[in-house]
Order: sequence, then C-alpha cells, then structure tokens
Amino acid sequence: MKTALAALLAAALNAFAIPQLVNYQGQLTSLGGAPLDTTVAMTFRLYGSAGGGTAIWTESHPAVTVTDGLFNVLLGSVTVLPDSFAVNRWLGVTIGADTEMSPRNQVVSVGHAYRVGTVDGALGGTVLNDLTVTGKGTFGPGQTNSGSNSFVAGSNNTASGSNSVALGGTNTASANRAAVLSGSDNTASGQNTVVAGGNDNGAVGLNSNIGGGRNNRTNGQYATVGGGGGASAIDSNSARGNYSAVGGGGGNYAQGPYSGIQSGYANRATNWIASIGGGQDNDATGYGARIGGGLNNTASDSFAVVAGGNNNVASGRFSFVGGGQQDTASGYYSTVSGGRFNNASTSYTSIGGGILCEASAEYATVGGGYENVAAGFSATVSGGITNVASGGAATVGGGVSNDALGASATVGGGGGNIARGDYSFVGGGGGTFISDSNSASNVFAVVVGGSRNLASGPGSFVGGGIRNNSRGDFSFIGGGGGWLSQDSNSVRGEHSAIVCGLGNDVEGWNAFIGCGLNNTIGAGATYAFIGSGQDQLASGTHSFIGGGMRNFVRGGYSFIGGGGGLLDSDTNSVRGEHSAIVCGLGNDVEGWNAFIGCGLNNTIGAGATYAFIGSGQDQLASGLNSSIVGGSANLSSGTHAFIGGGNANIASGQYATVPGGQSNQALGNYSVAMGHQAQANNAGSFVYADNSGSSFSSSVSNQFNVRAAGGIRLYTNSGLSSGVTLAPGGSAWVAVSDSTKKRDIHLTDTKAVLEKVAALPIKNWEYKSEAEGIEHVGPMAQDFWKAFQLGSDSLGISTIDADGVLFAAVQELAKLNSEKDKKIADLEARMKLMEAAILQFGSLNNSDKQ
Repeated sequence: MKTALAALLAAALNAFAIPQLVNYQGQLTSLGGAPLDTTVAMTFRLYGSAGGGTAIWTESHPAVTVTDGLFNVLLGSVTVLPDSFAVNRWLGVTIGADTEMSPRNQVVSVGHAYRVGTVDGALGGTVLNDLTVTGKGTFGPGQTNSGSNSFVAGSNNTASGSNSVALGGTNTASANRAAVLSGSDNTASGQNTVVAGGNDNGAVGLNSNIGGGRNNRTNGQYATVGGGGGASAIDSNSARGNYSAVGGGGGNYAQGPYSGIQSGYANRATNWIASIGGGQDNDATGYGARIGGGLNNTASDSFAVVAGGNNNVASGRFSFVGGGQQDTASGYYSTVSGGRFNNASTSYTSIGGGILCEASAEYATVGGGYENVAAGFSATVSGGITNVASGGAATVGGGVSNDALGASATVGGGGGNIARGDYSFVGGGGGTFISDSNSASNVFAVVVGGSRNLASGPGSFVGGGIRNNSRGDFSFIGGGGGWLSQDSNSVRGEHSAIVCGLGNDVEGWNAFIGCGLNNTIGAGATYAFIGSGQDQLASGTHSFIGGGMRNFVRGGYSFIGGGGGLLDSDTNSVRGEHSAIVCGLGNDVEGWNAFIGCGLNNTIGAGATYAFIGSGQDQLASGLNSSIVGGSANLSSGTHAFIGGGNANIASGQYATVPGGQSNQALGNYSVAMGHQAQANNAGSFVYADNSGSSFSSSVSNQFNVRAAGGIRLYTNSGLSSGVTLAPGGSAWVAVSDSTKKRDIHLTDTKAVLEKVAALPIKNWEYKSEAEGIEHVGPMAQDFWKAFQLGSDSLGISTIDADGVLFAAVQELAKLNSEKDKKIADLEARMKLMEAAILQFGSLNNSDKQ
C-alpha cells in the first residue's frame, strides 16, 4: 500500500523532529452546486473500514472558515494522531449537527511520515531527505533478490540479473539490467528489457520492452509491445522480429525485423519492416508490406499495402488495396482502391472500386462498376456493368456489356457495344439486348451512337441511327436507318458515304448518298452521288442524282437533278455515258453525252450521242447530236437534227431543222420546216407553211418554199424603210418606194438614160449554177454599173434600179414618140391636104378633059 510504502521509505531518513500533523483540504457547496462563504463546525474521525465500525480517532474543530467553498484544517492539531498507518484507514467528516458525510475517504498518503529509529520491523515513518542505498533494495514479502545492485519491491518478485528491478507481484527480472515495473507474473529475461506492467508478459529479446497488457512477448531484439494481449496464449501479442513492435490489441504477431502492428487482433507482420495498423486476422508477409486495418487482409509481397476492408489481398510487389471486400492486387505495382471481389492480377494494373472487376494486363485500369474486365495492355474500363477492354490500350468509359477488343479501341458507354478493330471507337448507344449493340469491327472504325449499327470497314464511320452498316474502307454513315432490316443504311464501297435517311445502299467506291429512302449506288458506280429522294439508283461511275423519286442513273458520268414520281412510268432514267436529266418525270436518256432538261416522258435514244431535249413532253431525240428544245410529241431522229419547240414535229434529215410550230416535217438533209404542216421533204429545202389547214411540201432539193396566205414582207433595215412585200394572193414583189422613205430626190435626165440604154449591151446568158439550157437575157451587172452607177456595187442589178432605168427610157421614148406623133400628124394633115389638093386638081383636069 502507498501509505505503508511511504512509511518504510521514510524509515531510512535521519531522525529529525517533524510535526505529527496531516494537512486536509476540502470544498463545500450548496445543494445547487454554488460554493459557500461561511464558518462551520467540523468533526473528523478515523475508522478501520469504509462503513460501520467504531472510530479509532476523533477530532473536532468548532469554527472552520469556508471561503469561496474552500476550507483547510490540520488533522492532529487538536487530538494527536495515532502512530500506526500500516493498515487501511478511512476518514469520516461531520459538518455541525449534521450526520456524517458519506462515503468516507480512504487515507492514501500523508503530508509527512513518522520518524522511526530503525527500518527493520518498522510499521511506518517519514523520510524527509534523499535516500541512498549502496546495495540491493528488497521491499515486501516473498521476494528473491539474487542479482547484484538489483531492486525488488512488492511481493514474491525475483530479481536475478545484475542491476535488475522487479516491482509488483510474482514478477521476474532475470537478465542484466532487466526491469519489471509493476503487474504480476511478468518476466524480463533479456538484457536491458523492460516490462512496465500487466500480467504474464515476457520480454525476452535484447533491449525489448513491454508496456503492459497480458500474455505478451518480445522475442526480438529491441522489440516492443505496448500492451493488449488476453487471458489465453492465443490472445498474446508477440514482437519476435528484431526492432519489431506491437502497440496493443490481442493475438498480434510481429515476426519480421522492424515490423510493426499498432493494434487489432490476431494480426501478423512476418517480414522485414512489415506493418499493420489494426483490424483482425491480417497478414503482412511481404518485405515492407503494410495493412492499415480491416479483417483477414493479406499483404504478401514487398511493399504491398492493404489499407483496410475484409479478406483483401495485396500479393504483388508494391501492390495496393485501399479497402473493400475480397479484393486482390497480385500484380507488381497493382492497385485496388476498394469495392468487392476485384482482382488486379498483373503488374501496374489499377481498379478503383466496384464488384467482381478484373484488371489482368499490364497498366490496365478499371475505375469501378460491376464485373468489368480490363484485359489488354494499358486498357481501361472506367465503370459500368460487365464491360470488357481486352485490346492493348483499349478503353470502355461505362455502360453495360460493352467490349473494347481491338488495340487502342474505345467504347464510351451504352449497352452491348463492341469496338473490335484496332483504334476503333463506339461512343455509346446500343441497348439492352445483344442484337441492339453497335459494333466497330475494323481498324480505325467509328460508331458514335445509336443502336444496331456496324462499322466494319477500315476507317469506317457511323454517326448514329439504327441498323446502319458501314462496311467499306473509310466509308461513312451519318445516321438514319430504322428498326426493320429494310430500313438499314448500308455502305459497302470504299471511301463512300450516306449522311442520313433509311434503306439507302452504297456499293460503289468514293460514292455519296445525302439522305432519303431506299436509294442505291451500285457496285461499279465509283464516285457516284445521290443527294436525296426515294427509290433511286445510281449505277454508273461518277453518276449523279440530286433528288426526286425513282430516278435511275446507269451511265458513267451521267446526271439526274431530280424529279421522278411514285409510278414506274414516272422514272427518270439515264443509261448513256456523260448524259443528264435535270428534272421532270418519265424521261429516259440512252445516248452518250446527251441531255434532257426537264419535262415528261421525253426520250433520247441509244445511238443519240450528244442529243438534247430541253423540256416538254413525249418527245424523242434519236439522232446523233439531235436536239429538241421544248414542246410535245416531237421527234428529232436525224443526225444533228433540231426542233425548237411546238407539237408533233419531225426532224429526220441530217442537220434538219424545225424551229417550231405543229406537224411540221424536216425530212430532207439540211432542210428546214416551220409553221403548220410544213413538209421539207427534200435535201436543203426550206418550207414555211401558214395555218391554212393543209400540208405544204417542198418539191425539189435546195428549194425555198413559203406559203403565206396573208402575204410576205421583207425589209432590209430596222426602220422598215427598205424592202419588198408580196401581197396576199399576189404573185409579184412590191418594193418599198414611199417618197417619205426617200431622200435627195431629183429629176432624171431621161434622154441620157435612153441613150445609155440604147448603148447598153444586152446579151443572152446562162447561170453557171443552173442546169445547161436555161437561158436568160439582159445586161451584165458590170455594164449596168458602168452605165448608170446605181446600187451598192457592180456585182448585181437591183430590180428597182432596172425598173427606174426602164421607166426613164420609156418616158424618153414616149417623149420622142409624142414628138414623132405630132410630126406624123402634121405630115398626115399635110398629106391629106395634098391628097385633097391632088384629088381636086385631078377632078379639075378631068372636067377640063371632058
């Protein structure tokens, strides 16, 4: 007991007279807890028990001052205290007339110990000054003190080592400089070991120490057990490795050198510098391994770490498990941050969390989720459910049941998506069922989203939509498609594209469909184009369809701008190479380099190369370089034949022309027919027919024919001041001769004109261009020009100039005739007078004779 120990220690002090008093202090408060300021009477009693019994000493203090609740008295200042405190004593206190306060206070120390003359057999006392013992020190019963300079206090202790200390009860310090400071049944058997307290502890290793607890052991040199342990041996904490340490807990085992266990139960640190923070049944068996806590965790390789959790294993060198349950990091430098049933089985792998996730290739990462697997070198699955990244550097961002199988392949998310090709990409989409999945199955293939899409060509692309298939190398589908198989957009040609729509199909290389429904570019249609529309076909290389419905371009480098319709008969079709239809419906081009602008049911035939139909309806251009500008039911079948417009016209001769009108026929080569029912049947003929209601035909080649019942007018200038007309029903040209249309008008010298006419050579001649035998009469143009200088040149004779010359000559002849007639009349008169005179003279002669 502390009081007895104080008395024994005090026995060795010098015997000085010291006061036999005990200083006692206390505090008084009201029932409410407020400190009191008052003066009260107090009575103090000593008892041999905590309750009941008879007081063995009593002392009263009638006036004790209480200030701010505090008071102080000197026990023994009124009644002398008894000498013996070798047994327990309790102090009872009474205030005034009140009953004694409860409970009594045990006396555990005294201000001074009593002076005794000798230690042996002394019951108590006080040592005031320093105590120096030059030999052993043994205090208490049943002690064994066989070590030199050793010290024993308590009971039944043994100090057999030099300079050892055994305090407490039944403790043993058997090695030099060993110490047991308290407790019971403890053993310090290694040199310089210390057991501070506890029960059944054993410090065996050199310089080891045990702070307390029960059944703990330090077998390693410089080992430490702070405390803990338990009643049975299996609860023992053991520091077996040199420099190892166990802080507390129970059943902990630090076997490795420099290993440490802070607390917990049944933890084992069995390798160098291995450590465990706490928890239960954890094993740090690797060099430098660390377990923070948790249950049944294992860190079995060098510098492996398990931070906590349950049944986790870090079996790879420098591996890490942060927590969770039944996670395993078995690869070098692998990491599982948490979750459940996760496995990072290869070097440099990482799992953030989740359940049943696996990172099985070097540098693979799983962020979390459920049953995700990163099986490729440097592969990543960020999260989701049952995702797999098995290609090298492959990535799955999340979603459900996605697979990134190719090297550097990526699936962003969605459901059931597959990036099978190297460097392929699926952004998301897919669905609940496998059939809904998107797939990028070739190198550099991309599916951004949607459902049931396939990018199977190298570098192919599907932006979204449903059931789209981009199979060609570097092919492209923007979106569209639908749930039915016939709604699928499909690109099989290399470098080809479909932007949107459904049911579109591209087989040709470098071909393009913008949008629309059920449009097709055939297998050989390289660089073909369909902008939009429905049920269209481009099967020729470099062919083009802008839009519309049911249009077909089969010829290479051919073109349809749009048009078409619902019925088969509405189809625009181009079969010729380098040919085109701009719009309309039911148009058909078979000839090469041919063109139909628009219209209905127009046709360019198979051999009609460079043929042209601008617009109109039911027209046919079947000749080489033939043309129809517009109209209806026209036929241009001759080579280089031309129809400008109108209805039911035919140009069948080579270079034949029908400018327009109705029911005209240019049948002869180089012929022209125009108007109504004009028939240029002969080569080089020109026929114009008015609307007289009957046909008008050429009769010979190179003939110019005009039927104009309303007359003909021909002018040679824009002011209509010069020209000729043929009046309705007339048969002669009428030249413009209105004086208001003329200038520099003056009279002609008709006598001179007549003289020139008289001198003008008049000859018979034939045109070289006419058939032989066709003779003409008249002057030569050069002679006429020389004589009269009329007209614009000397190569021709204008009829108006010839008529004027004739008029002048006739007028001059008329003058001469008039003069002659006058002379003749005069002569006739004179003759008559002479005849009369003769007759009269004859009568006179006869009468005279008679």
